[in-house]
Amino acid sequence: MKNYLAIVLLFIASSCFGQIGGMKSVTLNPFPGYYRNYVNVLTLGYNESAEAIYLSADSATKKASEMLIYPAKPKTFFFYLEGAHQIELRADIAHDSLKNYRYTVIADDTIVLAKELHPTAIKGNRMFSANLGTYEVANRKLVLTVYKVGDRDNGRETIIYNKKLGPVHIISAELVKEIEAKEKPLVEKKIENNQTTTTTTVVTAQSESVNMNIQGHLVSMDAKRSYAEIVIGPTENIFLYQILIKRQEGDNLETTLLDNQNWISDTYGNLTTRLDIKHFLKPGKYEIVIFPRIGKIDFNKMENGVKINFEMRKPALSTKEIGLYAGLVFLMLLVVFAVIIVTTKRKNRKKLLAEQQQKEMAKTQLATVRSQLNPHFLFNALAGIQNLMNQHKTDEANRYLAKFARLTRNVLDNKELISLADEKALIDDYLQMEQLRFGFAYQISIDPQLVIVDVEIPAMLLQPFVENAVKHGIAEMEEAGQISIEFTKQNEDLVLTVKDNGQGFDTTKNYEGLGLQLSKNRIALLNTIYKQTPFVLHMDARANETTMTITLTQWL
Repeated sequence: MKNYLAIVLLFIASSCFGQIGGMKSVTLNPFPGYYRNYVNVLTLGYNESAEAIYLSADSATKKASEMLIYPAKPKTFFFYLEGAHQIELRADIAHDSLKNYRYTVIADDTIVLAKELHPTAIKGNRMFSANLGTYEVANRKLVLTVYKVGDRDNGRETIIYNKKLGPVHIISAELVKEIEAKEKPLVEKKIENNQTTTTTTVVTAQSESVNMNIQGHLVSMDAKRSYAEIVIGPTENIFLYQILIKRQEGDNLETTLLDNQNWISDTYGNLTTRLDIKHFLKPGKYEIVIFPRIGKIDFNKMENGVKINFEMRKPALSTKEIGLYAGLVFLMLLVVFAVIIVTTKRKNRKKLLAEQQQKEMAKTQLATVRSQLNPHFLFNALAGIQNLMNQHKTDEANRYLAKFARLTRNVLDNKELISLADEKALIDDYLQMEQLRFGFAYQISIDPQLVIVDVEIPAMLLQPFVENAVKHGIAEMEEAGQISIEFTKQNEDLVLTVKDNGQGFDTTKNYEGLGLQLSKNRIALLNTIYKQTPFVLHMDARANETTMTITLTQWL
């Protein structure tokens, strides 16, 4: 190779697998292949006679990071190149020891460039004893693995990442204020037919937020807010990115650079981080920038930085000003002020009473959600059976009457958990009854990895969603209507899906019907009971396809 650039990389000892420090750039100097310009990128062994691996890159190289410990994989190092076309790898290993080593080079996780090869001896070189090859790295990721024969477990791996870091995709950015849960649960006792029923409802922590994605959005300062939460799309090597916070107030500019930001990945690969509210307690125009940081960065010319802009303003009156104003008004209008206080308390009392009544009503509805079948369905189902009897189809009528009786018993059963097999049988009975009325087609698919008799779920968890698909999705389509139900296993998650080809609905709106809302309330209650295995409801509605998915995380 000609006109190489030496990459002076800070080597981190292989025994120090700890927290990653701040990102640094390296110095690039042109050289004609002289041995002093090769740089140590990997060391095998722990003593003075340890063998070293060296690398050089061509003159097209624009940027490079210091050597880093790769956070997602032990015994692995990482460094970033940008713009390089070729690299050359050499080793300082005694000639008579070359037979004891093997190396492998893989490009983009799938392309094997070298597999368990012997290093090739170099004769007459003042420094290097072995050649590990020359490789094309333009817009590529290379993984170099070197180990001693018979000691592969102690081998070392280096990731050479030569792709330009692009901008992240912002999904959401919010200021969040958490509302603490009540210390004691709400308990309701109800007596019917000389039997006492006790219902306990735990009020979970809730949150309210202010969206920060809109340019020029004004946010009232509130010290009670808990944190700023940012969600971005899947991003490779997120540890190479940093967050800069700018605050501009008049001519005063403050900047805060956050190192080692903790990003948490969800099941879809999206990444979430929380920023301490202390960064946003002063008034001014704020700009949060997420950017790839390699070396020194001009904060005014950050390449591929993604910005979130908003403005924090003081309340119209400070606490001190409000107190002084309130005191003056109190002295001047004592009687009027007293009347206002009494009226306000009365209104607040009514409001609290109304909220309490709504909570009690919601608990009652939630307690009976399992037994709620549409009265019109029951009437029409019985009418359908009667019609079969009038047509002298006695066998068919008896078969559907049996299904109707079994369905009714399941509805009245008070079990909290039932097997997937029982849930499938209940849904089968229900859909076959509804087929009498509407004539649609349906199918129930079960993942072969699932043993449905051994997996239990909350009773009638899917039935309200199946009923919603029939009633609001395909009832009017008759034979053209289709419903698909799936029980699938995704790693440790159990995924339950109900899909229909109806006209769909706007998932962002709140509708008057209670069925969907009751189901959401029940899932919220279940999440207070099964905190370690939360239930996640996802709704997707579009033209001619509506999908309702319930994911029981870590359930299997």
